[in-house]
Amino acid sequence: LYLPNRHPKWALAVFAISALTAAGIALLARASSAADGALSDGQRRALALAAPPLVAALLLPTAVHAWQQPVNADLERVYAYLKQLPNDALVAAHPDLGDAIPVRTQHSVLTSTEISMAWMKNYYAVMKPRVEDSLRAAYATRVEDFDAAMARHGVDVFVTGPEPWATGDYVEPFRGLDRELKARGREQGFALREPPADRILFRSGPYYVLRTASCKPAVCRP
Repeated sequence: LYLPNRHPKWALAVFAISALTAAGIALLARASSAADGALSDGQRRALALAAPPLVAALLLPTAVHAWQQPVNADLERVYAYLKQLPNDALVAAHPDLGDAIPVRTQHSVLTSTEISMAWMKNYYAVMKPRVEDSLRAAYATRVEDFDAAMARHGVDVFVTGPEPWATGDYVEPFRGLDRELKARGREQGFALREPPADRILFRSGPYYVLRTASCKPAVCRP
């Protein structure tokens, strides 16, 4: 019923190992039957042992590419800043940028890209407006619109960086809203691309941690 949407590749890899082993045994069994021979236990074990390295070899190029990516030092500094905020600080960001915030900072994030949990009743109904308001904030053309979207959820700080400007169309059913917000921003200007100085709590390179109008004093201290 539930598989986090970032992890299907591992389930598919396990399935591929099982399927390749079963298919190999079936093919060898058919060949042995045609030759009036039986498939030995050794042959079955060999097939079972060969399947995992084969699947690993197929996944290796993607893994090597990921390992070769340089560490984003600016984003690491943002995570370090967020980590020292009070425990009750609520962080928001564009959903793509929010994915790693909970595990890297031990703080709650308004939403990430994981918005479907079949075993949790009404989860999507709760997350849908959060995603919509996170997109509205990320692509706001006025600081007032940014504040209004975040005030509905009691968000204290918002993280922004180059990712929102580099992404293509967002996933359905938010694609229409995403396109509308981007089109408006390209015409009127994006408020958070060069945020007001009085909203910046922390900056590292192209990444900003911004305070909202509803930020708690204990979080957004002078």
